[in-house]
Amino acid sequence: MGMTYFTALSAFLWICVFILIITLFKYYTLFRKHFSIGILFFAAAVCVIRITIPLEFPFTHVIETSGLYSGLFRRLSAELFSIGIGSSKISITFISMLLTLSIVGSVFVAAVETYKSRRLYEFFRILPSSEDERILTALKNASDKVGVSKKMKVVVHRNIESPAIIGRYRPIIAMPDLNFSDLELKGILVHELIHYKCNHIALKLVVYVIRVLFWWNPLVYMLGNDIDDILEFHADSKINKLLDKDEQLAYLNGIIKVLASNSDKESNQLPTSAIGLAENNSSSIMEQRFKMLLDDTYKKKNTVQNALAVIVICSLFIFSYSFVIQPHFEPNYYDYNDDFLYIPPGSYIIEDDKTYTIYDSNDNAIVTANKPIDKSIGQIEIRNKGGMDNEAQ
Repeated sequence: MGMTYFTALSAFLWICVFILIITLFKYYTLFRKHFSIGILFFAAAVCVIRITIPLEFPFTHVIETSGLYSGLFRRLSAELFSIGIGSSKISITFISMLLTLSIVGSVFVAAVETYKSRRLYEFFRILPSSEDERILTALKNASDKVGVSKKMKVVVHRNIESPAIIGRYRPIIAMPDLNFSDLELKGILVHELIHYKCNHIALKLVVYVIRVLFWWNPLVYMLGNDIDDILEFHADSKINKLLDKDEQLAYLNGIIKVLASNSDKESNQLPTSAIGLAENNSSSIMEQRFKMLLDDTYKKKNTVQNALAVIVICSLFIFSYSFVIQPHFEPNYYDYNDDFLYIPPGSYIIEDDKTYTIYDSNDNAIVTANKPIDKSIGQIEIRNKGGMDNEAQ
């Protein structure tokens, strides 16, 4: 078991495959109709595991290739220049420069995201808690419905675009200053409390770490958007179980009010520490969310089909570790240690009475020995000083 450049590259390619599959299924109507939203959740979890464990296992088969792949890697790993530090020397390659750039970029992305999350939380922390009796009553009813006993601060502000829950340990529920009915308030607050109870912010944090490490991969941002949408679908599936039909309709009407109030604004992605009710307000996603609730799609699932989907995803996950493609290199003399004599193709032996010298094809002496020729040397041409050529037996 180990990790190399090539296992990391293999992991990168496979997560691209998983991300594309998740995105395809997220928008595929037939999939949503017949499979549980938990399957998308499971596929996303497998994708996260695959990217965090880029290892080679004992059963992994190494496929060696030559040509363009090996030539490209040889060029990328060739020394560009070296830096002397005291008595040691650090070799700088194109790969090492890319790794350095990746690390610097990761630190920058982490700093920016941490600053945005901290600033958002501090903004809502200093705002006064709502004392609206309708909101407090709706929060109590929603907490009882979801089964959350933790005290929550609710902030209402005109600049809040969409209901959201911010923070994990001291959560704050942010509400826009809109005229919601009692049932609409209850549905929206149930939705936000589901995010809290199901640890959805912790899941966003995992994706955030991946985005920090692989900020240069555009598909990682697609994974982040997919996870945000899947979390909303998951919360809606819980709404479908916890609320009756009238409450669900009021909940959807509350979303419509939020969308209408932001119709002339662009969708802004919240920081990692927050999850919004309508963070992705694209018409296609919202249409899916509404149809799945109105048609009771979350309840019409086939257990056998879901089990088969899990088996397929697990099989694909295991298969992704079954092979690693890496370039093929012919070793040279310097690839061997001092205890092992490497004789390149085309070499020959000049034999004297008591010694022999091995030369390479360019007539450069490799080694001189004063002992009998070892038969393990193999079929190497032997030349003596008299010009007689023999073949080693």
